[in-house]
Amino acid sequence: MLFRQSRFLLVFVTALVLAPSALADRSEVVFWESITHSTDGEEYCAYISVYPNGKFKALAQLRAKKFGGSCSVAGTIGSQSISPAQSVDKAKKMESFFASDNYFDGKVAFHAKNYKKAVQLWSASAEQGYPEAQFLVGSMYNAGYGVPKDYEKAMHWFRKAAHQGDAQAQFGIGNLYGDGLGVEKNYIIARMWFAISANGGNDRAEYNLKKVSQRMSADDIAKSEKMALDWMRENNQL
Repeated sequence: MLFRQSRFLLVFVTALVLAPSALADRSEVVFWESITHSTDGEEYCAYISVYPNGKFKALAQLRAKKFGGSCSVAGTIGSQSISPAQSVDKAKKMESFFASDNYFDGKVAFHAKNYKKAVQLWSASAEQGYPEAQFLVGSMYNAGYGVPKDYEKAMHWFRKAAHQGDAQAQFGIGNLYGDGLGVEKNYIIARMWFAISANGGNDRAEYNLKKVSQRMSADDIAKSEKMALDWMRENNQL
């Protein structure tokens, strides 16, 4: 397969293991880990709002400034005012799944190879609308861990997460189209989703974007690029 994913879920879940720290509580470390590769300044502002004396405050301030966070420019982004309460709400929303019992218990089950229990726990959070959980459930169906392999169900959960801005899920959709798993193989649509995911900061999507472009004509690349831009505009993900 052009975009092999057989070990993608295992690699991704392993990457979510928390860095040990005696100086920060579990929820702070989880929240920081969830944004540590972000290029959205508002996410670092959200961290500062929730953890004003946090272990990662200095680094968060630097990144907020680098990526144009409102807290680094007197509380505004352009002409839009951002209140501390809004930043706190955003932080709590982002934090909720990665600080939840379902996430931690599911991760423990996953590493113990009790995949059925892991998918049950993450499915409960996915049904509640958490995009990170939706991505994980989609990945379980994609890999056939704890559930029968089902690419259509994988696509279902990837799409739910993708519409909420989850770059990993967007990458997963691109892989399914690139390999024709559960859908007709379509490099134009695959490239569209790789472009969307890459725009969200996913380096693996950037690699696949270049890889699939080598198999496409200039006209198809242009068509795919327009589709990606149109989708991002419609879904407020530019």
